[in-house]
This record gives sequence, structure tokens and C-alpha cells, in this order.
Amino acid sequence: MSDELPKLFSDEEFNEQRLVRERRELADRRVQDRRAQPMPPPENTDGLPQSTIEQRFPHIVKKLTALWLTEACAEYLSGLTVADRPGRQGFPLDVMEDLMMLYEINDMLINQPGGGRP
Repeated sequence: MSDELPKLFSDEEFNEQRLVRERRELADRRVQDRRAQPMPPPENTDGLPQSTIEQRFPHIVKKLTALWLTEACAEYLSGLTVADRPGRQGFPLDVMEDLMMLYEINDMLINQPGGGRP
């Protein structure tokens, strides 16, 4: 066993440690409060899980829904997938794959006999 005495804190060090502990406790309470809150009711959907596009880019989904089965939709999707403005970050890979798939589906449907919107 050591004969050394425990380290003593100055008043300033003690108060600093107390503030750190209080902030940590406050952050923990906030996390617990958020977990205790009830989840909002789900929106009416088709019953399938939302895609990443629906979750992260609802404004794109709204426009695609309005333009679906038109040449304008194909142009909009092309504009989303081709970076023509500098400084753009681009979409995550899964979103880019979904946009390209939607382009292909829209193109296939509007180019089949009787395809497109009436």
C-alpha cells in the first residue's frame, strides 16, 4: 500500500469537474427524455417501407409524382443524376441507383405502345 495521500483539487479544478459532471448528467437526461417521448403516428403509405429518397428527399418525390409517365419526368431525373453545377456534393449511392432505376422505368413505360399519360 502506498503512503501517498490522494491528490487534492483546487477550488477552480473542483468547480470545473463539477460543471463537466453536471453537463454530462444533463445530456443523459435529455437522451432519456427523448427516448420516453411517444413516436409520432406513421403517415398513410402503401404499407411498404419508405425508400431513402422518400425519407431524405421528399421534395424530389413530390415532383416525381407530379411528373411521372412524362418526358418532363425523364428530363427531371436526368438533371438530378448529371452534375452540371460546380460545388454539388451529389447523392448517396443508393439514392443514385434508385433515381437511375426510376428513369429506366419511366422511359420504358412512356415508350411502350399506349404508354405515357393520357
